[in-house]
Amino acid sequence: MYWLMSGDSSSLVPLALTWGASAVGGWLLARSAFRLERRERLSVGLAVGLVAYLFAANILGQWLKPSTAFSASGAVVLAAGLIAWRRTSRPDLREDRGGWPLILGFVLAAGFFTLTGRGLAILDDRKNLSLISLMAAGDIPPHFYMNPSSLFRYHYAFQLLGASAVRLGALFPWSAFDLTKGIVASLSLVVGYLAGIRLTHRSLGGWLTAGSMLFAGGARWLLLVAPPSFLTAVSPHVELWGSAGGAGETLRQALMGSWIVGGGPPQPIPFAFLSGVLEPFVLGMQAGPGSLSRLILLLVPLLMPRSRGAGGAAVLAVLMACWGLAFDAVFGLFGLGIVAVAAAARVWRNGPPWLGPFRWTVVAVMAGGLISLIQGGTLTEMLRSFLAGGETGVAGGVPLITLRWPPAIVSSHLGALSLFRPATLIVALAELGAALVGGVLVLGRARHWGRQGRFDRAGLAAASVIGFVVPMFVGYWPDRDITRLSAFSLVVWILLAVPVVLQVRRAVPAPAVTAAAVCGFALLNLSGLVVLGSLMTALPAVVLTEKMAPLDAGMATRMWDALPPDAVVFDSHPWRAVVLTGRPARSSEIDYSPRPAWEALVANPTPRSMASAGYTYAYIDEHWWRGLPEAARSSFDDSCVRTLWEGEDNADNGFRRLIDITSCAGEGG
Repeated sequence: MYWLMSGDSSSLVPLALTWGASAVGGWLLARSAFRLERRERLSVGLAVGLVAYLFAANILGQWLKPSTAFSASGAVVLAAGLIAWRRTSRPDLREDRGGWPLILGFVLAAGFFTLTGRGLAILDDRKNLSLISLMAAGDIPPHFYMNPSSLFRYHYAFQLLGASAVRLGALFPWSAFDLTKGIVASLSLVVGYLAGIRLTHRSLGGWLTAGSMLFAGGARWLLLVAPPSFLTAVSPHVELWGSAGGAGETLRQALMGSWIVGGGPPQPIPFAFLSGVLEPFVLGMQAGPGSLSRLILLLVPLLMPRSRGAGGAAVLAVLMACWGLAFDAVFGLFGLGIVAVAAAARVWRNGPPWLGPFRWTVVAVMAGGLISLIQGGTLTEMLRSFLAGGETGVAGGVPLITLRWPPAIVSSHLGALSLFRPATLIVALAELGAALVGGVLVLGRARHWGRQGRFDRAGLAAASVIGFVVPMFVGYWPDRDITRLSAFSLVVWILLAVPVVLQVRRAVPAPAVTAAAVCGFALLNLSGLVVLGSLMTALPAVVLTEKMAPLDAGMATRMWDALPPDAVVFDSHPWRAVVLTGRPARSSEIDYSPRPAWEALVANPTPRSMASAGYTYAYIDEHWWRGLPEAARSSFDDSCVRTLWEGEDNADNGFRRLIDITSCAGEGG
């Protein structure tokens, strides 16, 4: 009850054909629209095809039935690739056979990451699984899964891939999520390896880049060697946010504890080896959307300098639009960086003649931004709210953006660490880790890259400065989310610092320089290696998701997407039925606070009161049922109630029951 709702592996054939078509189409697009090296074409083409597929699925999914939309998207990408290839000189495709070892590495890594994710249920399974289930059932762009009265302001591009796996391959939402996490994360590492080779012209650069992309994290663990008096003094000025509170009551206690989170690995991750700014990607990939954003980021140095005119610009525009749908804030940063470099290029009129090809890049970024305003997702919903005269903040009247003073480094674990207090500044530097040194190296080279016409690097460097400085002075609700900007900057600095370090090593081949470089990479990647050790203890486990049992999976095999499209399902668990049925719940307000009407029904329901509250179906589990008053349980004997599915097992789960209460509407409860 983990992999397939159908129980038949032949159900994977439509999914394999569709994904295969998009892969071939992406390969043909990449080799036609960009001047790529032979070893790059297959892997980069696979990435281009994946991103183009998500872009097409989002557009078609808003107009067609889900099965048609997801299938047709693969055909569209394949057709685009064939058209692009026919318009070129039709080179021999066998030239690209040298890229197969990387494809094999991609498959092996994807399998490892998928099996690791199978044993975990962390980093917001609630949101990911609910969106995957809803969009697989045709709700594109998705409504808020716990209150369908409004569209969901969220970057949902990554979840579209899982939705296609559910719809076309009959996977469960949780297995689709784990599989697509593994695929996108693995592909991003392969592309990172190629980007490292391109930037350094050495295979060592590829390995260092890919390894650092996977393991790089902060250096919080260095605080373990700090004097106890320092930790005692700084602890009152450090606020443990969210899940960090489970590691201890103070910073000093937390550093000695473990990160305790629901759905985590059997061997918990030591809190000292995490970072609230630069989360090791080996852990961060479990969330999903960040992997897709990183994949597109790593395509930038491979594609932008090698674009072939309007055709390349068109493909880049699709990538940029998908980036806006995948991680809007990071895409916005990159766009600002490109605009900044374009403005600087106007000043450097007497410099190298690079304005011509760069103009296509600017056009692609602007086109991607315009598409992002109308394609759905966060940016579209923000524009819709603005044009309707709605609030610029979020539900409850909380402002979306505020000024921050004194300036601070924001950690999603340790709160806002003031730069004006030496003790918290030291903690902030530990959260940032060795990547900060990479920032110094990158900023020292940024002007040189601009004057040499390396606009991809210059644009990334400019974006990284904006992303690092803005969170120091600007607050965001919720404030922990603004760390995405800081994390983007640190990742860019790591990516661009690798070639600088190797250049310095070649120019100054002294043992001290080599030792410093080795120590720097060790300091950068140690935390990720420790985190991987904890995560690997989850490899033997099979975890569906939070409070989900095999009995629930049995219901999904029969009832997923079997209810009417306008069905609203009541469940004592706020989002479980969304995942299992592909239909929204009505359990929360838009700000995630529980709806009083839902809480009242959880405490004392009747089928008629449920129907009066707008529910058409109810999912009942035995644990909740046993806690209800006798009168409430008796009310479900009403003749208006019809049982659609019922199951029971011998474990602690008891029974599950899905009932139809549509006939109970119209009378009081």
